[in-house]
Amino acid sequence: MSDRPTVPRGNLVEMSYSELAADPAAAVRRVYSELGVPGFDERRMADRIQDYLAGRMPGYRTNAFPPLPPRLLRAVAERWRPYAVQFGYAEELDAAVAAAEQGG
Repeated sequence: MSDRPTVPRGNLVEMSYSELAADPAAAVRRVYSELGVPGFDERRMADRIQDYLAGRMPGYRTNAFPPLPPRLLRAVAERWRPYAVQFGYAEELDAAVAAAEQGG
């Protein structure tokens, strides 16, 4: 996050995974718009994204991993807290840490 000020305005787009997963075409539209990239065709892009997901990733599911040990989870949470706050995951992160510390 400390490098952000060095990136010229209009050259960086940030979004949460949940924004991307909820509506990939809208997320790509936002990227095009914020970067000032011309030529975004909503219908064509939505169709291409759907075709890609259906053809190249049939049965795709979000990854699932075993829980981290509480000590490691606390370290990750501390290090990534600014991102969790910025992208709206702070409550979820705090809940995961609390649950891990309580053994479940």
